[in-house]
Formats: sequence, C-alpha cells, structure tokens
Amino acid sequence: MSIALGSLNDKTSITGSEKIPVSGSGNPSLTPILMNFGSVNQQTDSYTLVLTDAFKQVEISKATDINLTVPPNASVAFPTGTEIRIKRTGVGIITVVQGAGVTVTGSAGVLTDAGLNVVMSLKKTGTNTWDLQNGSPDDEKAWSPTFTGYASAPTNVIAFYQMVKPKLCYFRMWMFDPATSNATTLTFTLPFVAKTGSNQPSLVIAIMVNGGSNVANTGRALLSAGSNVVSCFTNMSNAAWTNTGDKRIFMSGMYVTD
Repeated sequence: MSIALGSLNDKTSITGSEKIPVSGSGNPSLTPILMNFGSVNQQTDSYTLVLTDAFKQVEISKATDINLTVPPNASVAFPTGTEIRIKRTGVGIITVVQGAGVTVTGSAGVLTDAGLNVVMSLKKTGTNTWDLQNGSPDDEKAWSPTFTGYASAPTNVIAFYQMVKPKLCYFRMWMFDPATSNATTLTFTLPFVAKTGSNQPSLVIAIMVNGGSNVANTGRALLSAGSNVVSCFTNMSNAAWTNTGDKRIFMSGMYVTD
C-alpha cells in the first residue's frame, strides 16, 4: 500500500501491520529524516556544523585544541529535535562554541568534550537552544597543557581537571619525566580561561625540581584574569628558575572560570 503525503491529515487512520512507503511532496513536516549515526564526518580542524550533519557523527582529530561552532538558526535551520554526535579522536580538546544568539547547555557544566574517543550528544531543543550531553560535572577529564621555558616539550605529563561547581575548576598535574630548561621562566596552560575582572588567588606548587635538584620550599603559581596561562616561580617571592638542567612541577589547584 502506498499513501501520498498530500492525502494525510489529522483524520487519517492507519491500521494493520503493513509497511507503508510514503510518496509525494505533500506536507513538508511529514518528510522523513534519515537518522544515520553510522555516517561519520571527519574533520582535522575547527569546524562549524552544517545541515547535512543532522543525525550523523562528527569526529575531529588535531594535535591542538579546536572549536566546534553551533551556528544560529538564521544561518543553518536544523529542525528542532535534531541530534548530532560528536567525538574527539585526537589530542586537542574540542570546545563547543555558541554561534550568535545560540545557547548550548552542557551536562558537565562546561562546553568541552567528554574525553578522548568518548561520544557526546548535541540535541536541538528550540530555535536557538541546544543540549550537550558531555558527562557529569563530577567526572574527571584529561587535558593537555602547553608549556614554555623548555628546550623541547615535556613528555609523560599527567593532567586532569574536574568541574566541582559550574564555574569552579579543580586541576592536578604531574610531570614525571625529566624536562630540560632553556629559560628562567615556566608557564603552562589550564583547560579554561579564568574569570575576567579580577586576578585569581595565588596557587601553591607542592613539589618542584629546579636545575636537576629538588626544591625544599613551596613555589608560587599566578593566573591572571581572563587568561588560562599560569606563570610559575620557585618560591612565594616569585624567584626565577635555572635556565639549564631538569625543571619540573607537581601541583594541584582550583580557580574560577569565565
């Protein structure tokens, strides 16, 4: 049996177990949407969603952090109820960026991905509103800090963060392998930008190696408002580092995000 879309209305009654192929142009609201999450759109850089991504999976792989932008309805009119799956397959963290007038609500309290090879769900709930299922606020996630002050990028760095409240980020980081200094400074990046308007309280560095020797005292770490770059010092008076030899830090802290 075949029914033309134009013949369907609110009084149409269909009974039985027949499979009904739908034909014709008729009411566009009845046009079926192909849900094919097995179809993958692979990207290697920051990306803005397009209409053909509806009910498909977008995978992004890059060595550095990237943005995935949700465009406003005026630019790309996804139907309400559209779902898009997102997966990070590389080192760079995905941040979901809200286009002009768009509001995306993340289940984790932030708009970053849920981890390497973890599939997230992005669902349109209104004209310019979306829900992002990217884990629980209590979930601990990995991030990849970027360092300065070294002859080459440190290796075997373990770094995790956790949103203990919607705008309060706890982090911890260990540098296990020796890393050669080539400057008297040391900076690293946090997963999110700090709240604008006022500087964050000083953070304490619990364990340090400077010039190949363990440092007996605690160090100091400073984070400016509106930045995610932490400047580290070998004591609470902002003493500099040695520009040769092994240089490492082991620390944890908490800060308010923007």
